[in-house]
Amino acid sequence: MENQLQQAVNDKASPWVGRDTRAGLVNSQEALERVQRLVESAAETGVEHAVCYIDLDDFRRINERGGWDAGDWVLSEVGARLHRHVRPGDTIARMGSDEFAVIMKRTPLLDAILVARAIRDDLAGWRFVCGKEECALAVSVGVVPIVRDSSDAVEVLAAADAASRAAREGFPRRLRVAAGRGTLRIQSAA
Repeated sequence: MENQLQQAVNDKASPWVGRDTRAGLVNSQEALERVQRLVESAAETGVEHAVCYIDLDDFRRINERGGWDAGDWVLSEVGARLHRHVRPGDTIARMGSDEFAVIMKRTPLLDAILVARAIRDDLAGWRFVCGKEECALAVSVGVVPIVRDSSDAVEVLAAADAASRAAREGFPRRLRVAAGRGTLRIQSAA
């Protein structure tokens, strides 16, 4: 992921960078730029911000059971559900095929964890018909603060992605918090 993020910074025309305007989400390049502005803001002012990284685990199962139209509908619905949990001025981005980021301005880590829990519970509790059977999403969520000593947007987003991957290895209530610079410490947040 970190290499892909760095590529997105260096090459704005990267095919990895997409846009999902149907769901009102920004693309990954815009997310990277917004996180970088918050990193600079935190360095200058000391105000804390946060990023929540959401990964829809085993999403291809949705496409296999219901087809691409079902997958597209689920992704649009996830975007709408994410909007329920953010404030005006926060950003929701589509980072990859089944990955999203919520970028929260002026949000201390504990508040970001509460938002992440609400998102996780909402998405994991959602049941829908996919093909001929009921489906549910498995969701892994990573949270990382943006603080005075955060180095750059690539590091912040890579840490949030790493935390979501670590959460996937956890129990069904998947949420991890990444903190610290240089060494990533991942902690469970029930």
